[in-house]
Amino acid sequence: MSGFPIHALWAHPRSLSSVIERAMLERGDLRTFHEPFSYCYYVGGRREVPHLTPDPERPATWDAVIHTIQQAARDQPIFLKDMSYYFLDRLDDHEDFFGTIRKSFVVRHPARTIASYAKLQSDFSLIEVGLESQYRHLQWIFAHNPDWSPVVIDADDLQANPVGLMRRYCQRLGLEFREKALSWEPGLPPAWSDWAQWHLAVEASSGLEAQTPKPLDASLEVVMGNARFREFYEHHLPFYEKLAAYRLEPLDM
Repeated sequence: MSGFPIHALWAHPRSLSSVIERAMLERGDLRTFHEPFSYCYYVGGRREVPHLTPDPERPATWDAVIHTIQQAARDQPIFLKDMSYYFLDRLDDHEDFFGTIRKSFVVRHPARTIASYAKLQSDFSLIEVGLESQYRHLQWIFAHNPDWSPVVIDADDLQANPVGLMRRYCQRLGLEFREKALSWEPGLPPAWSDWAQWHLAVEASSGLEAQTPKPLDASLEVVMGNARFREFYEHHLPFYEKLAAYRLEPLDM
């Protein structure tokens, strides 16, 4: 049993999850883990993924990753960000871990997700879009904890009102809100270097600033112009809509 809480942000690729993680890293009071289960899925599972330079020092088995996180939680609170599709089929095997940590989700409209994904990797799979796995993960949590109150960030809401949304998110996690953590010096956190090509936008950024989300038109043009992308979009849209029904409302002061 860990001495400090483990906060988990369950995401899907290109969902702006790393921006949230960057803000949590900037707080200074949390030990952060950047996609620790990606090594189980891709490296340990011998699956191909572009733009990954594996760190041989990082654990790549389920038991080893969980043990590393739990050991770290003996010394300080933890914040980890990872993708539900990495471990969806392992939830029952590790219920003592996945069922007891503090859960939250971040989602993004699948048109935006797929259009962003296509800039880095064009041959991603249906499961790697990730929204269906998040929904299945959410249902697993409800089945094991019917009284759980979902904590879901929508990426569009985060862009439109980062201060209000992060204030609400911290409130739901039981963390003090630190507005100064929404700004940082540009650069890539060392622990992200193995996935560097996936985080160029965050690396160049200096914080979370309010901006009006761009219209969906350009993203939909990318999606509808490719038969496979369109199939993936139509498959994941209903799961996004079900997840987004739980999205947090910003808390303004």
